[in-house]
Amino acid sequence: MTYELCSPDCPECENGTIVIINDALRDIKFTNVISPNDDGQNDQLRFNNDDIIEGSRLTIFNRWGDTIYSTDDYQNNWTAEGYPSGVYFYVLEVSGVQIKKTLTVFK
Repeated sequence: MTYELCSPDCPECENGTIVIINDALRDIKFTNVISPNDDGQNDQLRFNNDDIIEGSRLTIFNRWGDTIYSTDDYQNNWTAEGYPSGVYFYVLEVSGVQIKKTLTVFK
């Protein structure tokens, strides 16, 4: 959030930024692209470096809104195996917070 602070005694205003961080999401990186081609880069849908995101729930939808993958305690390992390149949607729930994003898969 940005703000502007002005004083009637001064013709210039100061700008500032306030960042609010949810501790439950501090280590989560919101991925929007994977390329599962076994080159060792972006081959899996990963949100952090943990093997398991404890207390999480991940649901992935195709472009028609059908659930194609769903799991609790996500293991940072979805590779879109069996699914074509394209745009998907995911909902990641962590500590009661729901994050909704798109995901592009390049194969």
